[in-house]
Amino acid sequence: MHSGFLWRVLWALWVIVVVGMTTLPWSDFQGEAHWEKVCWFPCHDTTLSKLSLLNALANYLLFLPLGYLYVRGRSLVTGRVLLEAIALAALLSLGAELYQVFTHFRVPSITDVVSNLAGAIIGAALASASGNRSAAIFNLIRLSRQTPVS
Repeated sequence: MHSGFLWRVLWALWVIVVVGMTTLPWSDFQGEAHWEKVCWFPCHDTTLSKLSLLNALANYLLFLPLGYLYVRGRSLVTGRVLLEAIALAALLSLGAELYQVFTHFRVPSITDVVSNLAGAIIGAALASASGNRSAAIFNLIRLSRQTPVS
């Protein structure tokens, strides 16, 4: 099995985890929008309380593997792959926040979107850096096997 396939499967599973975590509790979905609850400006809805910092950290950590796994699932890491990872994270994050507009107990927030994107961007950057090192190590091993020993 190709390792890229494994990374893509892990990415798909992580998308399911993200969707599950960002839409709980499922019994809270209502048929009416609560636009008045939306916090439209990043970081405007937070005071530097422990709870708001923990929420931002949780969002960051939830999306970090999303960016990482997406990039690791690609055989060649280009700027386009990094943009794809960020765009998919943005769509998933905005979808989750839109879902929360239709709940009573969740508060949709642009701060969450910013935290989510920060996690995905850092994850994608880490994967890009680790992929380059892995490729360099692989190339060194391959070259050492081709070099005749006298």
